[in-house]
Amino acid sequence: GMVEKPPKGTAPSNLSITGRYILQPEIFKILETQERGAGNEIQFTLREQEREYPWSPASQFRQKAAELRGLWQITGKSVLRAQLSQVERSHPLAPQRDFSGANGKLTWDWQISGKTSLNVTARREISAYQDFYSNYVLTEGLSVAPLWRPTYKTSVQLRLERSKRDYLGDVNPLLNYHRKDTVRTAALSFGWAPLQSLNLSATLQREARDSTDASFQYKDRLAYLSAQFTF
Repeated sequence: GMVEKPPKGTAPSNLSITGRYILQPEIFKILETQERGAGNEIQFTLREQEREYPWSPASQFRQKAAELRGLWQITGKSVLRAQLSQVERSHPLAPQRDFSGANGKLTWDWQISGKTSLNVTARREISAYQDFYSNYVLTEGLSVAPLWRPTYKTSVQLRLERSKRDYLGDVNPLLNYHRKDTVRTAALSFGWAPLQSLNLSATLQREARDSTDASFQYKDRLAYLSAQFTF
């Protein structure tokens, strides 16, 4: 048998395997009875970006970000992932568009059984958004996504999400304009892998946005069909 990433000092031999594995479909029935392995992680990243626009010099910016990520194996069937970062963006020729703030994301994955799982995600994101009134947008959202796999070739997933968007950094404070949105999304996806190299999926989605600016409100219904072939 194979042991993937055994803990230090517990490897059954000094041999290793490289490359890809080709396993029979029966392996999925065995995996349904297994729990996740142990192992927590922590990661720290520093990023810096500079961008120039020849057609719009005032839009050039420098952005710095310090990010901390972590993974905690709560139980054999439950994993918690966290992401926290501090972002600073400066515009040398348009300092009124500078902004900074904290981003965060918390994800919980629960393998309820061999065929069902649940994903819950909470997020807070600051990103650039430039128009005549705002400079950046703060998004806070919560999503829930249960997944069911009737067989190893089929899957059904429901995703519900509610998010709020606050458009900040008033470029023209005298205009007394402050936009806030609330977006609600519901999506149902079906997946089927009739062949090892072929994946088919279909998604039905409904989304609605309410806004303090009525011109940005909408309701829509979407349908997606996709096929992926690997070789």
